[in-house]
Amino acid sequence: MKQSCCVEGCDNPIKVKSKQLCDKHYTRLRRHGDVQETMKVRHEKCHAPNCQSKHFAKGYCQYHYNRYSRYEGSYLIKTKRPCQIKGCTKPHSAKGYCQKHYYQYVTKKRNRKHKVS
Repeated sequence: MKQSCCVEGCDNPIKVKSKQLCDKHYTRLRRHGDVQETMKVRHEKCHAPNCQSKHFAKGYCQYHYNRYSRYEGSYLIKTKRPCQIKGCTKPHSAKGYCQKHYYQYVTKKRNRKHKVS
């Protein structure tokens, strides 16, 4: 006669003799540290406000998860820092400058390289 699992109410045959547990309960013990622990409940819908899309990862749908990971957690706020030139309110494009000031920065840098002394 095969022995059954030592967990109360479980009649499955023993897979791991040293622990006296069936495969299901041994896996739970390894993963969660407790034979009674089950998988966490998955989210049904996206956590983003006004979004009814299906859950993908970390509580968000695929669209919001991609934004969440791309913008380091601030998935709703899609802001760019302003240009580093005082008085300029345009968003930065490259190296902290807006497109206009970056172009000026690059051309000034090129002119310095080609200057003959």
